[in-house]
Amino acid sequence: MLKLVSTPDFIHQYQVVRDDGLPDITLSLFASELMKSLSPGSVPVYMREVLSLFNWALSDSTVQRHQWKMLDSVVEARNIIGEYLTVAAKCKLTYRADRSGVKATYVSETQETRINVRILLAALWRFYDHLISSKIYEPPNPLLHAEMGGSLRNCESSTAERYVKSRDAIPCRQ
Repeated sequence: MLKLVSTPDFIHQYQVVRDDGLPDITLSLFASELMKSLSPGSVPVYMREVLSLFNWALSDSTVQRHQWKMLDSVVEARNIIGEYLTVAAKCKLTYRADRSGVKATYVSETQETRINVRILLAALWRFYDHLISSKIYEPPNPLLHAEMGGSLRNCESSTAERYVKSRDAIPCRQ
């Protein structure tokens, strides 16, 4: 099991520690990254939701039987997240096209839901973005639809290209 430990006297104010007492480097670095963008009181809230998912995945029979890992393929990560949301968190998942026609997964809380779904999904989004930007995780963000990922990358690329071209076109005044 993983647990979050407050270490205010160290460079990293929070560390995620495994059962053997050693830190989980990936999750500890993520907690440190959250300190840059969230208030100090919000970091444990985000990490609690992420660690609940990771701890559940370490002990769930379906996840273990299929040998799914959170840091493997997009499909495996999505399977774990979906299984966690339906089985452990008691949410209802609906699969349908959104307004633009892209097939999406909608998460609905039920009366039995005992987690903060919005915080979990926001934390997971940040977690995978952090891993991707740190070159720890190669696949696209599992919380991002494959079609949307390509569209966003193309949009970011074309926006960057337009910006560079426009900078070259600006006359310099002396």
